[in-house]
Amino acid sequence: MRKCRIGIDGRSLVRERVGIGNYLANLLSELARLDSSFEFILFVDRPIPPPADGIRVVQVGAGRGKEGGCAKTYSVYWFNFILPKILPKYKIEIFHFPNHLLPVFYHGRSVVTVHDLAFWHVPRCYGIAYPQYMRVFLPRSLRRADAVIAVSESTCQDLLAAVTIDPQKVRVIPNGVDSIHRCVADAELLADCRSCLKLPAHYILYVGTIEHRKNVQGLIRVYARLRKTGQISCDLVLAGKDGIGSAEIKRIPEALGVKSSVHFLGYVPKHYLSALYTLAEVFVYLSLYEGFGLPVIEAMACGLPVLSSDTPALAEVAGNAALLVDPNDSERIGKALLRLLRDSELRARLAATGLRRMRLYTWRSAAVKTLKVYRQVLRCAGSL
Repeated sequence: MRKCRIGIDGRSLVRERVGIGNYLANLLSELARLDSSFEFILFVDRPIPPPADGIRVVQVGAGRGKEGGCAKTYSVYWFNFILPKILPKYKIEIFHFPNHLLPVFYHGRSVVTVHDLAFWHVPRCYGIAYPQYMRVFLPRSLRRADAVIAVSESTCQDLLAAVTIDPQKVRVIPNGVDSIHRCVADAELLADCRSCLKLPAHYILYVGTIEHRKNVQGLIRVYARLRKTGQISCDLVLAGKDGIGSAEIKRIPEALGVKSSVHFLGYVPKHYLSALYTLAEVFVYLSLYEGFGLPVIEAMACGLPVLSSDTPALAEVAGNAALLVDPNDSERIGKALLRLLRDSELRARLAATGLRRMRLYTWRSAAVKTLKVYRQVLRCAGSL
């Protein structure tokens, strides 16, 4: 009996894995182990090794070697024209698009994952073209999709408010915590991480893309004010690849006179991430808008007390396991950060509550629920 073939857009796995790339890699790892009646085929525009045992990778087109704006233009062309043209050859029953959109010329059964509607809520963080593009093509994609996965209840409510679609085809499936994220006790790994990343002895940590939407600029300004007035002595470590506005953000520490105590690490390899979390004093995530907020539960999994934005998705994910604050209120952010750094009992309580909280989010659960969505789509189509 031939297995049911699920096609998946795997371009987010080609580059450094953040956000959607982490989502897809972890989901595929669990999907491949759960149900042998499905065959998963990952379609990419550049060669990559299989992300998990049992996952077939098919490279389509010749995206290798393209960089910068050329790569982005090619990726859009590949997605909308090249990919749909070759799919009939592979007899795909369902195609899962993990990055919000369907190709314009794809007409088969489909599942779309929506991670956030940041372009809708904070368009100023993206320039002009991207929000306009998404406002046109996201509604069309969601209406055509057979099923839509939202990664949080907050994201589900956002998309139902923004787009007129049948709410019955939207399923909330929360992200999980990668099993590598645990408090590190290995002294050699911790020392190696501190040495290789040139970490200071004591630091406040942020992990995520260096961009305006994540409010990295706001965090730096609050930190600079507290540091220059002698209220804190630890450094600030910012780990993540460059995003929109990163060049401007990186000039802020020097302008505020705290350049020597603010450290931009860039993209941190996966094998160092848990040690990076473990070595920190506290984790701060002041994003202006999120659809889920994976770094928050990663920090919790590593036993780190968290100060987070009180925006809907982050409040939903963090629950009572984080100190929540308005990301636009610098005074309250400063007071909350000082409280967290000075109150050891609060840090211990939040760390313990965070370890319990993060157990609610597993990739196994996400994969089980995703398989259920696939089966529902197939049943509706009469294929099961």
